[in-house]
Amino acid sequence: MINQGTFKHTTILFLLIFSFICLYEPSLGQSNEAIERHYKDSIQNLPSFTIYGDNYLITGTTLGEHPTAQNSDAKLQFGFKQRLTRHTLPGNTFLYFTYQQTSLWNIYEKSYPFRDHVFHPSLGLGKMLFKDKKLHGGLWLAFEHESNGRGGDESRGWNYISLMYITKPMQDLTASLKTWMRVDDLKGNEDLMDYKSYFELGLGYRPHPKWIFQSEIRKSFTPDWKGKLMLSASWRITEKADQFIYLQYYNGYAESLLNYSEHVNMLRIGFAIKDLSFLFKG
Repeated sequence: MINQGTFKHTTILFLLIFSFICLYEPSLGQSNEAIERHYKDSIQNLPSFTIYGDNYLITGTTLGEHPTAQNSDAKLQFGFKQRLTRHTLPGNTFLYFTYQQTSLWNIYEKSYPFRDHVFHPSLGLGKMLFKDKKLHGGLWLAFEHESNGRGGDESRGWNYISLMYITKPMQDLTASLKTWMRVDDLKGNEDLMDYKSYFELGLGYRPHPKWIFQSEIRKSFTPDWKGKLMLSASWRITEKADQFIYLQYYNGYAESLLNYSEHVNMLRIGFAIKDLSFLFKG
């Protein structure tokens, strides 16, 4: 059940976001005709179905501890994105659907059990931003759901509205800011936002065609630091492929929904296929 006060605030957020989207483009100094032309060319030249985010299989252990079957695991993530509209909608936006799933897998224990899954679909509006006839960034407004698919005391799930802004301040540097507002009561998981926070900052840097370094930072509003720091280094196997040797460091909370209040400090390595749409394509 959606709380009425939360729904009211979410509705106001929607209106503010759409106002911001409508006002943003003129500030980039381009005519509506030029923007519409760039939009049509860009949308129609992009594939409607692509991978979404980093798709990877990595394995590792807890830092500072002797590796055992209990503190070592594998992490699997995959996702896809489907553009639902070929032609642009009002405001030069387009409708899209994404799905991402992340699994923690105890591959070093007997029977190789999966410890937890996070199922993460979303439906939203995307908007590309142009400056000087070049793609400058993007805005993404979405309704998102996360859950672990369990029942009873192990059930974890929440719904939220999110807004993400991506930009390229330099040719080999990208930055993103994502913020969200929940739209349910978090029954049974009332302190989830103390660990999930309300925003995430992302940075990506490519110093060489074969190397990409990324970071994701989350900070809660609680007096004690709760959030996450995720750092990754990706080495491109060939210059034209999107396959990488992938190293990931995760320090913080809410890596999984089942144990969102548990602090983890993991280093993992493996193989990744990366979504470079708004990073360093080519």
